[in-house]
Amino acid sequence: MRVAVEGCSHGELDLIYERVLAREREDGAFFDVLLLCGDFQAIRNHADLHSLAVPDKYRQLGQFWKYYAGVKQAPLLTIVIGGNHEASNYMYELYYGGWLAPNIYFLGEAGCVEVGDLVIAGASGIFKKFDYYRGRYERQPYDKSGLRSIYHTRVYDIARLKLLPQVDIVMSHDWPNTIELHGNTNALLKRKPFFAEEINTSTLGSPPLLELLKILKPAFWCAAHLHVRFDAKYRHDGAAPNAALASLASGSAQPQVATADPNQIDIDDFDDDDDAGMSAAPAATKPASDPNQIDIDDDDDDEDVDGEPIVMPSSATSVVKDFGDKEEPLVPAPESGSSAADVPDASQDASPAKAEPSDVSTQSGATTFLALGKCIKSQTYLEFFNVERGPSGRIVLRPSNRNVLRQRLKPSNRPQTPLYFHRPWLAIVRALHPWLSLEMHQPPLPSASDLAPKIREASAWIDANVVPAFSKGEGGEKEGKAESVLLPVTRVQRFALTAPPPPPESLRIVKLDLRRIPPSPPYLNPQTAAFCNMLGLDLRINSGPLKCPAQLLSTSFLPQFVETPTPPPAPVPTQAPGPNPNTDQGAQSSTSGPVPSA
Repeated sequence: MRVAVEGCSHGELDLIYERVLAREREDGAFFDVLLLCGDFQAIRNHADLHSLAVPDKYRQLGQFWKYYAGVKQAPLLTIVIGGNHEASNYMYELYYGGWLAPNIYFLGEAGCVEVGDLVIAGASGIFKKFDYYRGRYERQPYDKSGLRSIYHTRVYDIARLKLLPQVDIVMSHDWPNTIELHGNTNALLKRKPFFAEEINTSTLGSPPLLELLKILKPAFWCAAHLHVRFDAKYRHDGAAPNAALASLASGSAQPQVATADPNQIDIDDFDDDDDAGMSAAPAATKPASDPNQIDIDDDDDDEDVDGEPIVMPSSATSVVKDFGDKEEPLVPAPESGSSAADVPDASQDASPAKAEPSDVSTQSGATTFLALGKCIKSQTYLEFFNVERGPSGRIVLRPSNRNVLRQRLKPSNRPQTPLYFHRPWLAIVRALHPWLSLEMHQPPLPSASDLAPKIREASAWIDANVVPAFSKGEGGEKEGKAESVLLPVTRVQRFALTAPPPPPESLRIVKLDLRRIPPSPPYLNPQTAAFCNMLGLDLRINSGPLKCPAQLLSTSFLPQFVETPTPPPAPVPTQAPGPNPNTDQGAQSSTSGPVPSA
């Protein structure tokens, strides 16, 4: 299987797909799936921009709406997780996962699917310890605090992922905590010297994701968020990180105060306003700032170190610039698992490198970690792999290569990559549904041993109620045990518009005043309704007294897995006003109904 992996999308879908298609032409072979590791920005219309956590001046419609509205079509199956810069209202509609647009599937706040024979799990959002043990309490329209807490990972979601029996690939936006010590840390610090303080204090990345890494032991883990390419080899045999980095990890490296680069325009350093002031440093140690620097994006990295001095090793002499800066050479991508002797000194000059590593073969008992940057010229943000399953059953990844035949590709000949529900994940979702909290308080979760019989019970329920519906109908009758029956996602979830696309009039306005556009209301997504119906779960996401119109629900296949009550009659549509250049709400169709917040 051929797999493409991309870091932070930031709405640049056109460019990402162009790069993938160009590589397909170069290789003479199609890719089966594209994995996007967050900051996707699935903005359907201007009203969704109120749910995007960036300053107003950076709230732009982007390119996703074209794929949502059917103006463009995603050329290959695309699997998406959420980051910290998303249209959080739309992704919450699909809390359990679903099609953001045709051929673009969101894994949900936590999810697991089968792509061909690959088992791919994903964890959306980023870690903040003060929200981690809370429930999903945010409601639309989001206030200033909820706009940020909505994308913070929760213990409920990570706990469910920990119960998965076997996973090939894990996608996350955040990095697992301390993963930087298992790769070329010196090269990372040369490119991102401001990481030194967090590395010294073991606070870089997400501790829950480190726990997940240790439990699942996937062959491959891909991430984004920190806008730098970094690969590592995490060994599960208890081997220590690179010995050469022990002094750095223990904090013995000699730091110095770093000043801001006067030429840097950094859109990745937008701090959570609700984090500000949680800890303060002496004024004398505060780093100098540049009045021309724009920091909008790093809302999530430094909850505990806001106001502390930014430090870096004295050997670090350069900073690789982020968004808006001219292109600089990249640090060469080392082979995964390079020894300390192979790590170049941070004071050496960097030389240009190719966008893909020379080899990322996955060894038994180890996880290959790869983080990629964002979609700009100066960063490595897209890499391509051939994935095979070795004799041991673990997958092996190698850089993609050209097809020997080098046939000319025709879009009409592209094979459809199958996407299936992962049965163990469905059992976990059903078993833990009673602990889903939509309030501030998250009830304590049972231990894995206490949950085991509940998961077995849920699995038996799925075999008895769900599998028979899939074993007949589309695809024909299948013989054999229940375990051999595949569960195609499209049998249950099919894409449907909920919020309206932007009216043409609004697209022609150069400077659209968002203050005149109300936030998008919460919608009951038919894919979420179909998923809950499949598993016999009560529908709680954006549910309320007003249900989706029946004709909208009919766009998803709703098999009669369980006895379903007759839906209430659709509300009589009122005369909709004509499109207004300054509001997307006037473009709502009679087949999409907002649901009042709970």
